[in-house]
Amino acid sequence: MSVEVNQFLQKAPSLNREEQIMVLRTLVGLLFPKQEIVVTGIIRKTPGVVGGSARVRDMRIPVWMIIDLRNQGWDDTKFEEYYPQITSADLKAVSDYYDKHKDEIDAEIIENDLA
Repeated sequence: MSVEVNQFLQKAPSLNREEQIMVLRTLVGLLFPKQEIVVTGIIRKTPGVVGGSARVRDMRIPVWMIIDLRNQGWDDTKFEEYYPQITSADLKAVSDYYDKHKDEIDAEIIENDLA
């Protein structure tokens, strides 16, 4: 294991959740430059594409954005109107991903609201 990874593991407990996520994203980017990570058959992560955030298939539509719009009251009909390329299976995969990675997606929503 590299020195950087060992240093992170030693300091990780003292970092807050948002700091841990940022450090892990950096490590993934260093260890897997420009390699796509398929989280599910629909949800993917690629360093350098939408900031490395989880996204829908090969589109530049991040999971955090869909969840943020859902939180603002968007339903499937509105997604069909504004994003016809997103299927109901995509929206289900986004919901499933969010259920399992709530802290990650909530942090990205906050980060992008502040940008």
